[in-house]
Amino acid sequence: MNTFRNHFPTFTFLFSAFILLALGSCEEEPPFISLTDDAKPLTDTNYITSTIPPAQEKKVLIEDISGVNCVNCPAAADKAEAILLAKGSKVTVVTLMPDKSLLPQFTDPKNIFTPLTNNKANQLLNFITPPNGLPAGMINRGDFGNGRTMAWQFWDGPVDTELAKPNNVNIELETDYDATKNTVLVSIRVTYVEDQTDSLQNISLMITETDIKGVQKDLSGTNTDYTFKHIMRDFATNALGDPIKATLVKGRVIERQYLINMDPSWVAANCEIVGLVHSRQGKVVYQSVHKKVL
Repeated sequence: MNTFRNHFPTFTFLFSAFILLALGSCEEEPPFISLTDDAKPLTDTNYITSTIPPAQEKKVLIEDISGVNCVNCPAAADKAEAILLAKGSKVTVVTLMPDKSLLPQFTDPKNIFTPLTNNKANQLLNFITPPNGLPAGMINRGDFGNGRTMAWQFWDGPVDTELAKPNNVNIELETDYDATKNTVLVSIRVTYVEDQTDSLQNISLMITETDIKGVQKDLSGTNTDYTFKHIMRDFATNALGDPIKATLVKGRVIERQYLINMDPSWVAANCEIVGLVHSRQGKVVYQSVHKKVL
């Protein structure tokens, strides 16, 4: 794996930091390391670099809020896939499947449909804004005049609006899958290419899976051979993201590593890691990227 940064013992790190300061290229802060708390990164380092990379192209996150007992949800999934096909790498799609504590008439599998629900989807939606019905979706979690969730028929305009905005934060992902342990080590690097007016930002990392065969309700009745795509399986971070505890100025770099223990039922070749930088106050997503586990 091509990791972003090597983490050394303390004395070596301090010596390296001294050299970097002497050269005037970086101003580094010590890494936070936790090997016992699954809710925190294995490593957490931030520093200032004087070598500012060009801004990445703007990318947009579509979060399709869905349910297996929702007859119109397949249409929303098709819409997300059509936008992804048209926009390519500029778009990331995540399908959120809340459990039956939210809109049970749409989300309860009722021992008939494939159980893909995830309470972390509920945590996220209860923080941002719970939808009044399904299907619904969020585009970069923004409010485009009628709330943060909207019907799938109206996704195109907000996607184009978001793509037209400038980007001032870069995200890079690296993945290292261990087939023996069925784990994936995710390295994320966030680089701010401009000073930030929003000082309260979070990093979120999640894993999604595509091409899951199962049972879904649709307009024709019960589809026993439905293909689910981009299903949010779990978060490596907190569902609401992990805070960035640093001054967010031009040249600030955040590097973290997270370990995801994959469920034996997930197919690693069909899984992606999705990384986000977003506002914990304004709730909007500033940039998103996705990368296959394998």
